[in-house]
Amino acid sequence: GRHTLTGVGQYYRTAFNIKVYGAAFYVSKRDVLADSKFGEFAALSADELRERDDFYTHLMNMPDPDEDPASTLGGRFDRTLFIKMNMQLSTDAMRKSLEADWSLLTEEMKSTVIGSSLRERQADEHMQAKIQSKENSSNCSCGQLAPDELNADPSCCARGTELVFTWRKNGDFEIRIDGRIMDVFRRPDIAKGIFSEYLNNDPISLDAKARFADGFPFLLAPLAQVKGMLSAVPHTHERPKKSKTQQDRSSNANPVHRFVDAAMNSMGAMNNQAQTLSKWMQESAASASSNAMNSAVDLGRVINSEMKRQRIEIIENALALRNEGVEMLSSLVKVSLEDEKMALALVAMPSFSPY
Repeated sequence: GRHTLTGVGQYYRTAFNIKVYGAAFYVSKRDVLADSKFGEFAALSADELRERDDFYTHLMNMPDPDEDPASTLGGRFDRTLFIKMNMQLSTDAMRKSLEADWSLLTEEMKSTVIGSSLRERQADEHMQAKIQSKENSSNCSCGQLAPDELNADPSCCARGTELVFTWRKNGDFEIRIDGRIMDVFRRPDIAKGIFSEYLNNDPISLDAKARFADGFPFLLAPLAQVKGMLSAVPHTHERPKKSKTQQDRSSNANPVHRFVDAAMNSMGAMNNQAQTLSKWMQESAASASSNAMNSAVDLGRVINSEMKRQRIEIIENALALRNEGVEMLSSLVKVSLEDEKMALALVAMPSFSPY
């Protein structure tokens, strides 16, 4: 499925800080919003997320399919590490560079990943087009074999070559070169090792690790909205104790008496509720302008349900009140409707597919 970009950083090497490649992090938006553990990070800024070791621990771990996600480290969501070369490299130099940089992988793991990525195979149409492109002056084919007339050089990888690693929530680890699936392994140990290389406390690229957090405040905005709403809106209210007369009247079979009693006893609760709901709506309106539409769709039903419940409760409490109570109700309903429209019109960080 489609993944959402959360951040892009650079990997520098040598004393001259040469940009060897760019690294990007993608996650499945639907999976993330369904992961309850992300709710803990929903209200944090990117800078605050960068200071949270538990946030990065969540990103670089995944429970096994038979494990309970609530009691294990990590989240069960699809994620992708996208690497794009900033320069042309020989396949031998690329192999040695990856072997040297990946300190958390065993030799067997490195051999499996690199051997799969650079193993000789026939070039597909996409690679053949890349071999002939003007930007690929050396006709590099990155280990792939092409028809003789293309004069391909399989011993080098062109600038712009894309190396993509995807860790699926079912445990599969996928490797792609320039959009083509090279292999799929059921090797969560390799997947965890590679993602940890970029997300642990001693990452390959400090810049990439820091930048990977940039998009999460936007991605998690719907969770922050719902969390704020549920904490701001009271669900129970203390009602004043009834006098004996009131109790007698409330037990009266006369529906008019019961209706008046209900309205009078709920007056204080309604005023408190109206003030709290109005405050929440103002805060939501102030923060909603830069949040995410695509992300909000997944939780729009929850927001709509809660808003509808609040409006119905206010309407029921206000039916028998004086003119000033009705005016306050009208104002609240108008603001509520406007806020609901705004919540459903959240504008998200665009989604991209790394393959």
